Amino acid sequence: MNGQIQARKRWRIGCLSALFLIIATPIIAWKVFEYRFRLWLIPEDLNVWWIGYARQESWGFGPGGNETGVIVYSLPQESIRQTFERGVI
Repeated sequence: MNGQIQARKRWRIGCLSALFLIIATPIIAWKVFEYRFRLWLIPEDLNVWWIGYARQESWGFGPGGNETGVIVYSLPQESIRQTFERGVI
């Protein structure tokens, strides 16, 4: 009897773990894609690796759709110093 209860608990834990992976994996993959895409928008020479804030809204779809957004990047101190010294090229 006790063995059956243990087996059921393991089966439930296994199913919940699998369900969690099935749900969480695409969400995490999408967030990683979104993060890398947003970093792709800024020049590599700035050495930005952190996004401080990002907000994007879309309404409508297709050629007449509207989209607006703001992305705030955290610049490393070295990039800030170089920009002040050389300016924006």
